[in-house]
Amino acid sequence: MEKTTSLSIPRIKLGSQGLEVSRLGLGCMSMSGNYGPPKPEPEMIKLIRHAIYTGVTFLDTSDVYGPLINEILIGKAIKGIREKVHVATKFGIRFEDGRRGICGEPAYVRACCEASLKRLDIDCIDLYYVHRIDTQLPIEVTMGELKKLVEEGKVKYIGLSEACASTIRRAHAIHPITAVQMEWSLWTRDLEEEVVPTCRELGIGIVPYSPLGRGFFSAGQTVFFALKYIAKFPRFKPENFEHNKQVFEKLNLMAARKGCTPSQLALAWILHQGDDVCPIPGTTKTKNFNANVGALSVILTAEDMKELESYASGDVVRDVRTRSHEARKSKPTLEDEAQTRGTNSSSTGFNATLVLEDLLIRLLTYLDGFPLSALGVSLVLSMVPQLVLVFSYVYDHGIPSPGVQPSSMVPLHVDSQPAKLTISLIVLGTVMSSNDQKRFICLGLPKSCGVMGEECL
Repeated sequence: MEKTTSLSIPRIKLGSQGLEVSRLGLGCMSMSGNYGPPKPEPEMIKLIRHAIYTGVTFLDTSDVYGPLINEILIGKAIKGIREKVHVATKFGIRFEDGRRGICGEPAYVRACCEASLKRLDIDCIDLYYVHRIDTQLPIEVTMGELKKLVEEGKVKYIGLSEACASTIRRAHAIHPITAVQMEWSLWTRDLEEEVVPTCRELGIGIVPYSPLGRGFFSAGQTVFFALKYIAKFPRFKPENFEHNKQVFEKLNLMAARKGCTPSQLALAWILHQGDDVCPIPGTTKTKNFNANVGALSVILTAEDMKELESYASGDVVRDVRTRSHEARKSKPTLEDEAQTRGTNSSSTGFNATLVLEDLLIRLLTYLDGFPLSALGVSLVLSMVPQLVLVFSYVYDHGIPSPGVQPSSMVPLHVDSQPAKLTISLIVLGTVMSSNDQKRFICLGLPKSCGVMGEECL
């Protein structure tokens, strides 16, 4: 049995920056390929407009879908009704010589934004996501350019996709993040440990993609035969799929009891996660879209939620969601290094120069727009040796205890004049803003470190 769509689509505030969207979004990726060949453009335009007039006005795309042609499709579909929709698109994934890469360089960010605006045929992108994080570049650099695009009126709100909690915090410190897009479904719940709490602490909305498990919760075992594309995902490998299909079988039985379809039940579970959550299930069929909307009327009790979660718990589902996800969890990044404290540098392979470079880029990004005298520039450059020594100390000996004097932290043979070391510890200590309020930039130490003596920004 399928729940009908005879209800108005509620709206929610996504994040705390002012964006209001429909309770359910529409993922448009599959319309231009990925799960098979691109669908006929007239049919997809008709589907998108049906969604908009139904009340689902939050459309999700990316420059990499197609690639490029999905944004063009969205642009054609919303022509003449732009004011009715919120368009979210993304940048950051690119292909060069047939190889997939990630880029967050400022010039690339700007070029992508301007190209997306042209393809979408709009003046401003409602929500612009960093599609994947460039781990070879401080997120502050990417965010600095995005902030400029907001100030120029080319972007209204900024989002991140597939970002860890610490990256979200760092990005949010440069410019408020409105939404974080992550894979979230009954059998993909790793984000609940850190990402979801971080988003809620910072007032950031959550946009789950693949809420139906890449079609698994819609079709169960038939999706394995219908969509060869998904066979590359570990959970759909023959040796794992035979085991994992029991999840759908249990879901199907419960759906029958609740008077809905398995996909509606799985989608309802996501919708019950909170009013700050807007899932974006994708489809290329009007019938499936209507079924997704019907999930809004499925009511789940706390007991229902627990039962559903037991079907797809970590000890039930076999293998990770993607190989790249497994690699990201196991491979340390520069950001991971910068958060490791009290570990001998020789055992971790820590490169003080790389971390210093990361820090100085953050500093320069933060100072963008502030007047900096020649003396100030000279001071920054003179601090480089001290900064390297301070970082080396922290990684060899751990974070200094509150109240420890800078002069006692560094070996005697080091130039340990208190003024210089204090400046190096807090990285250009005080910067005067236009209203003469003191601003501080720290090394990334926790607020309780005691080094700065004041709250970190």
